[in-house]
Amino acid sequence: MSFNSKFGRYLRLSVKRSVDPNGAHADLAARRNEMANKRTSTGKYALEQGAAEATTGIGDEVFTLPVKEQAAAHPSQDGSVRSYDIGGSYVCARFRNVVISVFFEGADYSSAANAGNPVKGRNLTEAVTRQYSIRLIEAIGQHLR
Repeated sequence: MSFNSKFGRYLRLSVKRSVDPNGAHADLAARRNEMANKRTSTGKYALEQGAAEATTGIGDEVFTLPVKEQAAAHPSQDGSVRSYDIGGSYVCARFRNVVISVFFEGADYSSAANAGNPVKGRNLTEAVTRQYSIRLIEAIGQHLR
């Protein structure tokens, strides 16, 4: 996680092994259902999610969805806490009995935040973050085959 007046990046990687492929399938389905039920939240740290899409070519099962977060509070490099608007994607894939998920979002900014006001920038697109997330998942998945 890195946030400053020029850019913000948030990357969360999760790898979970189940006893068998059925357990991993159930885990992936539960994650998809959980994300579908969190479509939009309101308030100070509003999270907006798009619809989950199944895709092919990555492992045995995979889904992706776009995400945007408004005024996410994160510490800055100068030690203060500032609010950043960020966007990206969530990608979740199953390789036999292993589920790998990547939550990657961020934005590029033209100026620093003023007195706690949210830094508004150009969000990373879902297409770009999804592409990098898929590459990361594929690299891990190659070691599982």
